[in-house]
Amino acid sequence: MDSVRRDAGASPPIPFPWKRAWPGFGVAALMLGALAIATITLLVQGIPNQTLWPPWLLALAPIFEVWKAVGATWIVLALVLSFASVKLSMRFVLQRLGIGFITQILDKPLVRPVRPEKV
Repeated sequence: MDSVRRDAGASPPIPFPWKRAWPGFGVAALMLGALAIATITLLVQGIPNQTLWPPWLLALAPIFEVWKAVGATWIVLALVLSFASVKLSMRFVLQRLGIGFITQILDKPLVRPVRPEKV
């Protein structure tokens, strides 16, 4: 009963600041949409100067032009850093729980069973 009272008196968790995140999500969606539209437009219109490159390189050339135009390198860098950050934090949490490797997740439950208190 003490643990129930202690948990009831604890402050609620801090909510995620969605009001600050939505503009970033909107900009990301607009940029991805612009990238898709520009890529499709360039692929449909074709390349005005035909070179002696193989056909598969001719198909990739407009994509690389759009890649440079929208600065997709920064987008990919942000995605890679976000992925690495999540994986690193998951690794720290799993180590704290006593689970060293991902393969051990299947063997051990993530939540340790709560033992009832002796009365």
